[in-house]
Order: sequence, then structure tokens, then C-alpha cells
Amino acid sequence: MGIHKIDKDRELGKEGFTDSAGEIVTEIGYTDGKSEEGENVKIPLDKDECYAKMVTICGESGLRYKHYVKVGVSGSMFNPWGLFSEGTQSKYAKHAGKAAWSFREVNAKSFRYYMTFLRTRNSAWLNNAEREVRDG
Repeated sequence: MGIHKIDKDRELGKEGFTDSAGEIVTEIGYTDGKSEEGENVKIPLDKDECYAKMVTICGESGLRYKHYVKVGVSGSMFNPWGLFSEGTQSKYAKHAGKAAWSFREVNAKSFRYYMTFLRTRNSAWLNNAEREVRDG
């Protein structure tokens, strides 16, 4: 019994099939503050001060972007200047058995709001970003 192929001219990958998800082209991490140009500050992903990241994926349908924000066990987004979250970016939540803060995928609008919050320190943008995630 042979393999049914819809498009006989399509090239297969090394494994014998094509990856419809694509491959990661770039990963950019962001932290608080703004650069001289007024843009968000980029940071390596392995740093504890990386609060948001954007991943670019090249697939069959072209480029796609995935947006991630550092979120706590309770579901709230990380606030570098917050009363209860400041300085806890590398903390381990013993009661939950995992890191207290981890990256969660969010939509582009929520990511934009969170990036504006990191750049301006205006907590209204953090509220808008959390509301966008909650209410969609």
C-alpha cells in the first residue's frame, strides 16, 4: 500500500513529510524600559528580566508571529514594579511545584498593550492587556 500524495511535485522534508507548523526563524525577548529611539528594550531570552517574547515562524503559509507574556500561577501578568511581583521573576512556587512565572501565549493586541505598559510604566496598559486575555 503506497502513500497517497495530493501534490506529487511537493518536496518532502528529511523525515519524509513536510512540517506544516514551520520552523522558528527568530525569537526576541523584551524587558522593561525604553531605548533611545523610544522602543522597547530587547534582551536575551535566558535572562530573568525577559518579560515578553515574540517568535517568528516560517511555514508553508508564510510568516506567522506568536506572542508570549510572563504570567504567574494566578494568571496575572508580571508587573516589574508591582507590590507583590517586583523582584520575584526567578522565584519558584513550591505550592504549585513549578516556576512562579512562566510564558503564556497571548493575542497580538494584548501583547501590544503589555509592551506599552513595559515602556511607559502606566498600569492602565497592564489592566487592558489582562482584560484582553480574559475577555478576548
